[in-house]
Amino acid sequence: MTSSIESAILAEKIGMMAFSKEFKESSAKMGYATLRQIVSEDPAILQKKDGFNYIWLGELLEFLTENNLLHLLQSTQGNNGI
Repeated sequence: MTSSIESAILAEKIGMMAFSKEFKESSAKMGYATLRQIVSEDPAILQKKDGFNYIWLGELLEFLTENNLLHLLQSTQGNNGI
């Protein structure tokens, strides 16, 4: 269960957040407007999207770690495949 702070972060538009221009552009290209959409995506689908790369993933992981949200990438089966 996410806290109200987590929910607010996940619902905020990526374009309004402190991400790099490249991260914002890649997220938009992949069809993601919020972090909630990203962390809800199946990792196998995420990796195949046009615009996905490991620099983008690294920035996402850094942001999630800094905000104590990295656990949201953990799949329910314990291995997200990324």
